[in-house]
Formats: sequence, C-alpha cells, structure tokens
Amino acid sequence: MYSPEVVAQVVDEIAAELARAHARDPLSDGLAAATLPAQVRAAPELVDRALVQLVAAERVERRGALVALAGWQPRLSAADEAFRDSLLSELERSGAEPPAIEELGQRHGRDPVPVLRLLEREGKVIAVEPGRFYAAKAVDGLLDRLRGGMTPGREYSPSELREVLGVSRKYLIPFLEYCDRTRHTERRATGRVWRASAA
Repeated sequence: MYSPEVVAQVVDEIAAELARAHARDPLSDGLAAATLPAQVRAAPELVDRALVQLVAAERVERRGALVALAGWQPRLSAADEAFRDSLLSELERSGAEPPAIEELGQRHGRDPVPVLRLLEREGKVIAVEPGRFYAAKAVDGLLDRLRGGMTPGREYSPSELREVLGVSRKYLIPFLEYCDRTRHTERRATGRVWRASAA
C-alpha cells in the first residue's frame, strides 16, 4: 500500500500536470487519463487512487476517458476565435461538398484539426469521413433530402441516391457510408434502404 504522503505527492503532481496540459493545449477538453501514469511517473494504481481523491475533493473532473481540472473549459485566443469562425463559415458555405482537412490547412496556413475537433464537440461540424468535416447544418440538409427522396423498404443504387442528393461520387460514397454507420440507411446487396427507425 501507499503512504498518505506518497498519495498526496502524486495528487499534487497530477494537478500540476493537468495545469501544464491545459496551458499546452488550450483547445482540448482534457488529458487522457491513461497517459497520467507515464506523465507523473507513478504506478497506474497509485494514479487511480490519487484521481479518486482529486475527484472527491472536486479539484479534477472525469470526462469520459479524459480528466481535467475542475471547471476547465477549452479557451480560444482571439486568433483562434477568428479561425474558428472562418472555418465554420467556410464549411457552411461549402454545404454538401466541403473541402478536405488538408485543403483547409493549406488555405489557412495552419492545422485546422484542433479547432475542427472543438467545433465537433460543440455540435457545429461532423466528421463524415476521415479527413473531411461537414457543417452540421449541411448533414441535416442531406439527411432531409435522403428521407424525402427514399421510399421506405425500397433499395436505391448509388446512382439513384446521387440524383437525390445532388453531389458528385467523390462526396456521395463517403456520405452514404456515414449514413450506414449512423443507422440512417442500411446497405444491402443491390443498394441502400432508408431505415424506418431513422425517420
């Protein structure tokens, strides 16, 4: 077992590490709890015990697999706020055919992923495929088109669904795969059907 002094030391080290992590990555919701033993150089069971104390004392919050100092919220600098607004505006304007992450990075001269992840947590954008985010409004609009253009129970080929959605094949297949994953559609032998439960 660990002495109270050892646990108290790890408690302090975890709090300090979280403060450093928040300073390093102000757009993040927190630090992966699984990385803490390596970060503070302590046994996993000791870190777990220290985390229990920190959470009980309301100094730290668990957020799924992440931990953060109590009350921590991602913070945007003025430049990040402007970048966030610019990215969201661009994705909303591009509608059903948004640029890839790489294109956004080249266009803006910086990595858009941290800000896109923040927008995703806010529910403003959706990662429809690896490397491409859509504005949530665009996804809702595409789903409305599918819902309105598909008769329940009937299978639709990709070419029929391309006409319903009005997008190129480059965007069609990844979007249809997203719809399968989110259980709006079901892929069958000759096409896709709209799931009645998705109505």
